[in-house]
Amino acid sequence: MIVQYYLYKWNYDYEVLSNIRDSKVSGALSDAITNNFNIKIFASAEREYNILEDVVEKRRKITRTKWFRAMVIWTSTSLLTVVLEMSMFFFAIQFRKEGVLSIGVFVLLQIYLFRTLDQMWSIGNIFRNLYQSFSQSAEMLEILDEKHEIQDTRDDVLKIQQGNIAFNDVTFRYEENDNVFDNLSFKIKTGEKIALVGESGSGKTTVVKLLFRFFDIQRGSITIDGQDISQVTQDSLRESISMVPQDPILFHRTLRENIAYGKPDATEEEIIAASKMARCHDFILRFPK
Repeated sequence: MIVQYYLYKWNYDYEVLSNIRDSKVSGALSDAITNNFNIKIFASAEREYNILEDVVEKRRKITRTKWFRAMVIWTSTSLLTVVLEMSMFFFAIQFRKEGVLSIGVFVLLQIYLFRTLDQMWSIGNIFRNLYQSFSQSAEMLEILDEKHEIQDTRDDVLKIQQGNIAFNDVTFRYEENDNVFDNLSFKIKTGEKIALVGESGSGKTTVVKLLFRFFDIQRGSITIDGQDISQVTQDSLRESISMVPQDPILFHRTLRENIAYGKPDATEEEIIAASKMARCHDFILRFPK
């Protein structure tokens, strides 16, 4: 049993590496499938194929080594079983010659031995499953142990009255990079339509992310109707803001569920009205289902 424990522990690192390589293969496949349009545009199918081939080959080598070690464990356990059985026969024959051991006792010892070996195999399977579970959960535990950077400091709920937005001397940077904004201030009044214009990387998308509080600012404040968004819960903030992303994203559900995703309890009339505003209603009616 102790030997089995250390043998499975010896193979543990390759179990972890095998799961990491599985993730790499899944990531490469996901990239190739979800970005197939870009792959066609840039005629990079062969390059993506080579990337996938490389990660699959690395996974194959790790898996082969893991299987080899598993066979070493199985062979070692089998040899130990054979040695134990042969030793039992040897001593039984010796004791039988000396008249110390009867046939009945020998049969009884064999039954005990078979039961013991059966339990040893079961314990070995437990060790194997245990280390496989540890290796499979290692990556997920690293993710779960990561603390959320954005935390709710209070339980206050954002209360929208008019929807006036204000950026007050906001300074922000991504990690250790240079500041994206230095003392940025502006106000958006109720009913105003604002366009953010600038070159790529100037911070247009960042303004929206900060408004949703996907990142915390270094200095200054962002308020909605005078309420600092860092002092209210993230859910109440994001429930109060609607956003139409540049890239259309659909869940694998009905169109009705997709349209009502931001408001699951929306009435049929509200869903149809939203559909008409998005210029979807006419072609949706032409769908067979």
